[in-house]
Amino acid sequence: MNNLTAKTSIAMVMIISICLLADPPRTLTYQGKLTDAGGVAESGSHTIVFKIWKDETSTASADSLWAEQLAVMVTNGLFDVILGETTPIDLPFDEQYWIELKVGTETLAPREKLATVPYAHRAVYAEIAEYEIGDGGIPSDAYIAFPSSSSLTGWTYTEQNDGSIAFGDIVGDTWTSKELMSDVRSSGAAASVNGKVYVIGGSNSGELSLNEEYDPVTDSWTTKSPMPTAREGLVAVAVDDKIYAMGGYNAGGYSNKNEVYDPVTDSWMTKTDLPHATIYPGASDANEKIYVIGGRDGSGILAYNQEYDPDSDTWSLKASLGSGRERVGAAAASVDNKVYLIGGMITYPDSDPVDYNDEYDPATDTWTVKSSMPTSRGFLVAVAVDNSIYAITGSGSTGRLATNEQYLTVSDNWATKQNFVWGFDCGMAAEANGRIYFAGGYAEFLGNRQGSYEYCPSLDFFWFQKD
Repeated sequence: MNNLTAKTSIAMVMIISICLLADPPRTLTYQGKLTDAGGVAESGSHTIVFKIWKDETSTASADSLWAEQLAVMVTNGLFDVILGETTPIDLPFDEQYWIELKVGTETLAPREKLATVPYAHRAVYAEIAEYEIGDGGIPSDAYIAFPSSSSLTGWTYTEQNDGSIAFGDIVGDTWTSKELMSDVRSSGAAASVNGKVYVIGGSNSGELSLNEEYDPVTDSWTTKSPMPTAREGLVAVAVDDKIYAMGGYNAGGYSNKNEVYDPVTDSWMTKTDLPHATIYPGASDANEKIYVIGGRDGSGILAYNQEYDPDSDTWSLKASLGSGRERVGAAAASVDNKVYLIGGMITYPDSDPVDYNDEYDPATDTWTVKSSMPTSRGFLVAVAVDNSIYAITGSGSTGRLATNEQYLTVSDNWATKQNFVWGFDCGMAAEANGRIYFAGGYAEFLGNRQGSYEYCPSLDFFWFQKD
């Protein structure tokens, strides 16, 4: 390797989303990994110039088609950015392009090929590799690595002799209609265990105890053992292959019930009640514990952060939402053992949608205000897939929304994704095998629904690494 001032290596990942079905992209979502020459992950701000070229090696100005310089925040080696927000990528993508990165003063070589799939598939991708700056190319000992939660279902690929990857038939940022549930309902809860999705409780002219299992492989629903206490506005969180159904509202009023479902035995058990009854809180898991946050009861909107330990069947109160951040109808999801509480309503009864995005770190018992969601709304769903959280549907100031926005946790940025099929709120959604499954909900002008839909995010996060 050359003697460099900054010895770094970069694992490049391109995830590109198209905003219009038949048009080429104007922004690209780019994720990557940055390490030093010894493979130690970098952190901090780095100046990176991204360039798109017409030719693989030319330095002629006429062949430089687009460029943008960004101050990129790298955390534990990982970063993601949205290219084209400052300088729109006004290219037709009807011929071969190459992308080049300049990190600080060092230009990475070789340039990497950009290729497109048909725009109707709504995806563009890059061939990727890891290499050290100055070493002249892709190492022969490279291999492809996927995060444990990733899935290539529906994607085909071929590994080339030079270590590059050629993709085909990639479908991303798309919604597909699936089999109907047995009945209409909204305001239930969903969680997944072993690749199957369970939709529990909800409302349809009264609180429900209905528990249905969806199998994505067979596209079929099966009615399972009902929840002991019928409820709406509850939350459901899976830990250690069991689903905990918590809170909500039933004929007896605001509920603090905590009931656990075991899909293996198709049976329920009653666990220790929540310290504070709540309806429409946000909830997610981190470090094998469950956090039930906010919501409301008969006295108004709550700021409680209730931590449940399934192993000991005990509750603890943790750092509450800060003053003015309490809300109802927010959605929660977790990435890297941190919980994100997104959106919600801040006045009673359930109005004034907000764009809040708060990160809770259980390790330090602290809250951090993060980049606001672009569209203010409550009674949305939030689902994590790899390092991203998808905030889908919800009630806004103009009514029920079909909005789908992706939160990139590494860079603290948002991206607009393909809208849901209709304006909804109070839907139920969970991730399984890298896809998001959305069921039921209350549709604008149509009422409670029984449809289910599969969302395929853009190409998931992966990169080449050296042995």
